[in-house]
Amino acid sequence: WLDLYCGPLAYGTQVDYRTVCKNHVIPPLSGMCIQEIRPKDINWAMVQVCGKSESVYDKTYMMLKQIFLSAIADGIITSNPCPPARKGGIPPKPKQALTKEQISTLLCAIEGTNTHLFCMIGLYSGLRREEILGLQWDCVSLEDVPFIDVKRALRFEHNRPVVSERLKTTAARRVIPIPPQLTECLKEAKKLSKSKYVIANQDG
Repeated sequence: WLDLYCGPLAYGTQVDYRTVCKNHVIPPLSGMCIQEIRPKDINWAMVQVCGKSESVYDKTYMMLKQIFLSAIADGIITSNPCPPARKGGIPPKPKQALTKEQISTLLCAIEGTNTHLFCMIGLYSGLRREEILGLQWDCVSLEDVPFIDVKRALRFEHNRPVVSERLKTTAARRVIPIPPQLTECLKEAKKLSKSKYVIANQDG
């Protein structure tokens, strides 16, 4: 089931789901035939992840539900033993944006370094780390109304960087207007750039 379900997914998502399956789906149900599993068994599996993150809790329930829905579709079982979903897991801590003073301190500390442009893009566009690293100059417009067209991201597959147009979600494909301070920073960087990537290493 996992091979079939994960096939169309991005590599990083596949790794994530396989980890959840290996650590939180298989162990509590090990040794049971799928026809033998009852709601109490699912509840027991979910109890085991109550102390994990909310994300792990939700993914565990989602995987269990999808496994049994597939079994129903294949005629292996006639009903889904998964009880209605409940809230569980440890919620993430709320994220706090940097203050103006913190932003000023950060930019002063990294001015003149290779990190400066990376941080400027993150601070003034809101791009994710992988989107910044996958950003190419053909997606940066610095004329009239400057904007960034987000359509690529960098992923690591088998410890190797891969830039792909396959983004995290459909909503991740977006156009972001950029403020004057970032526009000027990008203009200066583009004059010196010899790479198609906005953030490039020594190999381009």
